[in-house]
Amino acid sequence: GASSTWTYWSIVLEETSNKIYIVDQRHSAMLTGLTVGIQINNTTAIGVNNGAPSVATIAGADPSQDDNAYYEFIPGNRPQYDLMASAFPIPQYVSLATAPVNITGTITNVGSATVTNYTINYSINGAAPITSNVTSVNVATFGTHTFSHSVPWTPASTGSYIVKIWATNINGNPDMNTANDAITKNVFVATSLAQRKALYEQLTSSTCGPCASSDPALSVFLNDNGTNTPSGKVVAIKYHMNYPSPGTDPAYMQESSDRHSYYGVTGIPRAIIGGTSYNGHPASIVQADIDKEYNKPAIFEIGFTETVYLGKKVTIKGTIKALADVPAGLRLHAVIVENQIDKSATDFIGTTSQNIFKYVMRRMLAGSNGEALGAFTSGQITNFEFTHDFTSSPKIFSSIEDLSVVAFIQDQNTKEAFQAEHANIIDATTNIEMHEMFGNVNIYPNPFRNTTNISFGLKETNDVKVKIYNAMGQIVFAENKGILTEGSHTITLNVNNLSSGIYFVNLTVGEHQIMKKISIVE
Repeated sequence: GASSTWTYWSIVLEETSNKIYIVDQRHSAMLTGLTVGIQINNTTAIGVNNGAPSVATIAGADPSQDDNAYYEFIPGNRPQYDLMASAFPIPQYVSLATAPVNITGTITNVGSATVTNYTINYSINGAAPITSNVTSVNVATFGTHTFSHSVPWTPASTGSYIVKIWATNINGNPDMNTANDAITKNVFVATSLAQRKALYEQLTSSTCGPCASSDPALSVFLNDNGTNTPSGKVVAIKYHMNYPSPGTDPAYMQESSDRHSYYGVTGIPRAIIGGTSYNGHPASIVQADIDKEYNKPAIFEIGFTETVYLGKKVTIKGTIKALADVPAGLRLHAVIVENQIDKSATDFIGTTSQNIFKYVMRRMLAGSNGEALGAFTSGQITNFEFTHDFTSSPKIFSSIEDLSVVAFIQDQNTKEAFQAEHANIIDATTNIEMHEMFGNVNIYPNPFRNTTNISFGLKETNDVKVKIYNAMGQIVFAENKGILTEGSHTITLNVNNLSSGIYFVNLTVGEHQIMKKISIVE
């Protein structure tokens, strides 16, 4: 990987207020032991942490302002009573089904007096504040206090809300600087939200020694999280790069460089979780990093309705269901990955000790920037379809049978990945053979509310089972119909316990099975 270290900072002089800002902008890695401050004159300086050489960088390598940190220096005398809202971690999307919502946050004392009590307030859409008294605290100047409001918020209905928090009544006195009091967040309330899968992306190479040395432990870690399996927590893609020297990784593609630039990567190996949740060395990832992303409720469900190959041509079809109103501007990515490349069994080139390479990106079907998505209304279902013929390029090192697809939805600007899903790609002719075993398979009505029917024909007497999977690949219904005779049959499914959404019916006859998409509506 790269050995150079770089750091970017800015100094901003704000003319209207005479404030001075030092901006922590962008760095190749975390730097510690820094001294940050301003010099007033020959004898007076004001520094962060009282001028001690103990400041660590906060921003990452992102070239945008999204992760910048700011140190603010205000002219004049410090007010005696001044509480600033410094953190408000309410989710952007919440579920009406899991209400009420706890209002928590952090205040910072930027006044000169030690704070022993205060009132924390929140308001919804500018309505009258809901107050909670905080007592028996001891918050010195520049100290912080994390609060939990005594009155949770219960949204009246789905929709968009403006939620504001601020502190008042500091030690029984008014706040003397109201300009820094509040944090305001836009919160979207949905009827219900989905299980999120953690998107894991990695920049790597077959000529990268540190990549090879970190891979054994990482492989075990990803396997333990069920990576790229229906019930797993993680969906993974690895982009192979054309460095370090000799830069001969045969899996390198332009899309890899594009993702490398998109994330501001300066050296490999580099792992990214959820687009924004983690950006660092793969060896530093712990289970809490995966769980943090996995436990975020998701506003989208991604389901695949067809993932097949015929000859060398791959066809991917699927659906996106929005569980909340979402503005336009997100991107859909559909990525073909080669599940595993064995260097010893193929002509794959590598200069390190690593022999097995997993989740290797072979084509971004919507290009490096993905496919632009329009605005969604809650409950809206959007179809997608992509094809690619691998006859000429790019090269598949193992076989077409060892391909799978990863789809994910990402904000191009903030880089947050809102949902990800994975599916294996199967032989299209297998589906034809299955239809010949089953006869015509019809599901009606579809969409439906509580009950639907599956009609099919059996070419011979056989054992019949029915399962229903949700969009995350989890079994939510199972029924063994036993031995059915040759001829036509109809099975009625009563699924009034399932919530609305996209599901997949798996009909198994003997050793053969077929999958059909169904839609349950309210």
